Amino acid sequence: MDKNYNADLICLQEVDKKLFNTHLNIGLSQYGYSGLSLFKGDTVAEGCALFYKNSKFDLISKYDISIPNAIQANQELYKTIQQYPRLKENIMSKKSVFQVTLLKCKYNLTDDVICIANTHLYFLPTSPHIRLIQITSCLRYLQNVLAQYCQNNTKSKRPRVIICGDFNSSPQTDLYQFLTTKCLTKDATSWPKGDDPEAFEGFDLSHNFELYSACGQPEYTNFVPGFQKCIDYVFVEKKKFEIEQIIPFPSRKDIEKYTALPNEELGSDHLALVCDVKIT
Repeated sequence: MDKNYNADLICLQEVDKKLFNTHLNIGLSQYGYSGLSLFKGDTVAEGCALFYKNSKFDLISKYDISIPNAIQANQELYKTIQQYPRLKENIMSKKSVFQVTLLKCKYNLTDDVICIANTHLYFLPTSPHIRLIQITSCLRYLQNVLAQYCQNNTKSKRPRVIICGDFNSSPQTDLYQFLTTKCLTKDATSWPKGDDPEAFEGFDLSHNFELYSACGQPEYTNFVPGFQKCIDYVFVEKKKFEIEQIIPFPSRKDIEKYTALPNEELGSDHLALVCDVKIT
């Protein structure tokens, strides 16, 4: 993580609990940041972390949730999942989390509130249906959080939404299409069919956020031997944010000089997505 980026907001995934408490939170506080974390719990001492610059934001509230709990809260979907015991057991065993934070902007006079969400979806390449169920439940939960905020703050505008994370999904996947087009049919190829032990009819999915990828569709954000794809994103709402600039990615030649990531110049197997966005 490069302090020279001078970011107002930093979202991290796969953050070790001990590293957060003993290094990241203490170190970044010296540069004017407050840190929030959400760990997976049980025997998994890692999760997501958000850092925000104190000079730019005030914390309003947190609405953190485990994704299994978000799935259960999505009652209609969960009722259907219960009809497929193997699917239910599989998806409810994934301890992913959804970190949701409301921040009040200090740097304008329009009372803007930003809702920043941070997550890391299930990784297994053969389980796109698990990721779809995870993200649709997260979005439904987010809709409910915003509805509750608007109900309690009738004179305020709805918070503007930013969703960051490792989605383990390339731009060609159903998940990316669902996020950016607002809908997905039960006929989508990600739903398991035929002889698949988790086969089911699939779901028609929808959400009400107008999202697009702030950093576009880079060739890769994860670069390891045998796998180089774009799977990480910063999604922002159309008509709510304008992209001013994007920090360029290192070239394939620069990375392959050291074979892959991480290496002596870049300390993670994922590349940082760094951009300037302006409230519109």
